[in-house]
Amino acid sequence: AKVSVDRIVRKFKDSGYLFSPEAIKLIMNSPDVDSVIEVILKYLDSVSPKPIVINASHINSALASVISENKKMTIRELVSEHIGFEIKFTFMGYKVDRSIKLVDGYARLLIDRYQKLKRILLERPDMHYAVSLKDIKKGVKRFFENETSQQRKIATYGLVLSVTRNSKKVEIILEDIAVESKGSGTVNRITVEIPSTSQAFKKAMWIAENEVIGVVGVLNNDKFEVEDILLPGITLKPIRRPSDDLYVAFLSDLHVGSLKFVENRFKAFINTVQGNTDDPKLKNIIKKLRFIIIAGDLIDGFGVYRGQEKELLTIDVEEQYKMLAELLSGIPEDINIFLIPGEHDVSGLYVPSQPIPREFAQKLYSMKNVHMLGDPSFIRISGVDILVSHGRGLDDAIELYTLKGLTSEGIIDAMESLLLRRELVIPINSKVIVAPYPHDFNVITIMPDIMHMGHVHIAAAA
Repeated sequence: AKVSVDRIVRKFKDSGYLFSPEAIKLIMNSPDVDSVIEVILKYLDSVSPKPIVINASHINSALASVISENKKMTIRELVSEHIGFEIKFTFMGYKVDRSIKLVDGYARLLIDRYQKLKRILLERPDMHYAVSLKDIKKGVKRFFENETSQQRKIATYGLVLSVTRNSKKVEIILEDIAVESKGSGTVNRITVEIPSTSQAFKKAMWIAENEVIGVVGVLNNDKFEVEDILLPGITLKPIRRPSDDLYVAFLSDLHVGSLKFVENRFKAFINTVQGNTDDPKLKNIIKKLRFIIIAGDLIDGFGVYRGQEKELLTIDVEEQYKMLAELLSGIPEDINIFLIPGEHDVSGLYVPSQPIPREFAQKLYSMKNVHMLGDPSFIRISGVDILVSHGRGLDDAIELYTLKGLTSEGIIDAMESLLLRRELVIPINSKVIVAPYPHDFNVITIMPDIMHMGHVHIAAAA
């Protein structure tokens, strides 16, 4: 849902601040308005004397205080407008606060994730009458003192702490973290049972630990009978077409530097992009090709797995990036190329991932039409919003949410499941290492028109 100007102004007015029009515009253009407001208010609490009117310089100072010192990106830079596209957001990294214990860092991250997903979940029309677990434990009957038994339908929400299932029932323990003003929180839990006779039973069989879900049911003699299970969900909106007549090519997982890199096929692709084709239909497409997005694993790297050195042309990652730059230099300069890292790239060990460091890829950074971005990135091209991520969360999603495995159909199921849960990574006992930043950038706070991933080396589109 689009955040209104009135809501932003009211939030700051309640804290005793007024706003300049430029400052409001900067906040409105941010990828996660609530998180940005939180950062700004925290910064304002630490400065003296406190300003009365907030302007753009205050916002930039607030962001610079928390974003990586090596790359002090402001909202203005993150939303800088270019001809034909806008980089709405790209992850640049946070400076790690080493004074905070690792376990506390992850606790802070998980609370932020839960609050974001809860906010998205409660925006669903069928969750507007939801009550908290705290209120249910107090005695939800007080909500229905004047209601008939047919009207005692309620909804609640929480983090899935555990799931046990058999052929007769699924038992889910839900946990709600109520965050208090100073950042501490209280935890409330409730156990719900979904019998095999319930219409929600099939949905319950696909629920995993650490998901944030809503449950809808009927209160019948103090027993909560679950009728439906709700996920944060995909926001329905009109299909947006580009305002310009253009094409975008979506690629991933080149693995340049590997002996298995299919260089001849990639060179054939570049040759076609240069217009060298006799196919009239393809020639027309190439004329309108304006963007290429490559979703990570640009090179094969070194030390990613045991014995990898036996499968490499060179173990020098800088040399591998030079090889990639040499290949991409064959693409016409009027085509913009967006590159994000994967786990084989220098900066892709953790998620989210910062852009590949300049010192490893100088030649790529020197190319005018190449844009080095982080994972995730949110790009608007000709009015169409594109979410780009390498797809590290697909491994777990395929295991959890589909029976079709590593097939095109399985990949589509997995990506749809991540969108329904509004997450790029499900933080379970995962193969993915999630960095303990203060904000969870793996939550899909803005619903894209297109989501592009790689990682699994299987082509699929839906």
